[in-house]
Amino acid sequence: KGEERKIIVRHWGYSYTDPLWTSFIDILLSVPREVLFSCGMGMGLDILLGVYIKLLWIQSQLLHREQKVMRLKARFSDFITAFGTDPDWNKWLTTFVPGIDGNVRKILVKCELLTADQAIENVRSQSR
Repeated sequence: KGEERKIIVRHWGYSYTDPLWTSFIDILLSVPREVLFSCGMGMGLDILLGVYIKLLWIQSQLLHREQKVMRLKARFSDFITAFGTDPDWNKWLTTFVPGIDGNVRKILVKCELLTADQAIENVRSQSR
């Protein structure tokens, strides 16, 4: 009561440990694809991927932070390239990440993990 406290408020995703986040993606990439993607989506892989999307989106919004996530972005790109061959890929692209406007497809384009042409082709392939 009546005591002064000093607090530091940080935006979620502002500071993170690159080796930790990158290592976890490396661990996921070591799991056989047919196991990871066929079982993973039912076990919360989509939620985990949403956390990564949120982190990369926040980092892309901060000034001069893009350099700090280059390695993570490259590894995550490898992961989504592997995921792109799975039937659940298209379904995941249409989901939403809490706290961010737009579906995963739009966020991936904004974070430069998916080109606009790839996104358009994905939308076209879903309507066929």
